[in-house]
Parts: sequence; structure tokens; C-alpha cells
Amino acid sequence: MESSALYIWIKWIHLLATAAWIGGMVANLLIYMPVIRKHLDPGTSGKLMGAVMGRFKILVYSCIAIFILTGVLLVAMRDNAVGPMRVGDPWFLYFFAKLALFVVMVFLSVFAFEVLAPAAGKMAQEGPSEKLNRLRRRQGVLALTGFVLGLIILLISAAL
Repeated sequence: MESSALYIWIKWIHLLATAAWIGGMVANLLIYMPVIRKHLDPGTSGKLMGAVMGRFKILVYSCIAIFILTGVLLVAMRDNAVGPMRVGDPWFLYFFAKLALFVVMVFLSVFAFEVLAPAAGKMAQEGPSEKLNRLRRRQGVLALTGFVLGLIILLISAAL
């Protein structure tokens, strides 16, 4: 396969993972969380959100792996075609800004899936409480923060 065709396929896979992750965040923020919280009791909503987030976690962790693999390949192919990155090069600055935001998104995702989600699930089983409401607000802020970071990464990617 020609090098440029391979580059396009790798880029396409990278973008598909982006669409999956950000699309999942949009669905979670705008559809699942508001509807589930409005129409289900805390115990049932905790079980359902636990199941949904369990599936979403697999998607997100898979996307992270795809980003790392395809990102390394894309940078290596770019370096072979254009030459190595230089510190003063605008592409270098955009790339490292994108990489830094991606690392923050990964940490936020792991924290949300491995710390907040299990805690919310346990609290929801106990019934409504102010502590559960605070945790859910925290989850919402974290989800919105991740979404905004994802949009910023998309804007940076458009500049690359």
C-alpha cells in the first residue's frame, strides 16, 4: 500500500475514535444523564448508569489505545515525510498542546470511571441524599469538562 494511502487510513481510524469518544460524551451529557436522573429513582438510575458507564468505559479505553497507536504512527509518518519536529515549528506547539489536553482527558476519564462512578453507584443504592446530589453534580462538571477539552482538541487538530 502506498505510504500516503496508509497515512489516510490511519488518520481515518484516529478520527473515527475521536467521533466515537466525543459522540459518547454528547449522548451521555445531553441524553442519558438528564433523562435517567429525571425519570428514575436513585437506586434504579444508579444501576442503569453503572451499566451504561461500564459499556462506555470499554469504548473510551479502546479509543485511548487507538489514539496512542495511531498518533505514534501519524507522527512517525509525518516526520518521515516532512522531517523531524522542531521546537519553534507551529505544528510542534499545536501537537504538544493537543497531547497535553489528551493526557488530562485520560486522567479525567480514569478518575470518572474508576473512582466517581463506583462511589455514585454505591450511594444511589442507599437512596436520595445531599451527598449523592453533590457527587452527581461533580460527575456532571467532570463530564462537561471532558467534553470541552475534546472540542478544544478538535479545534487544535483542525490547525494541524
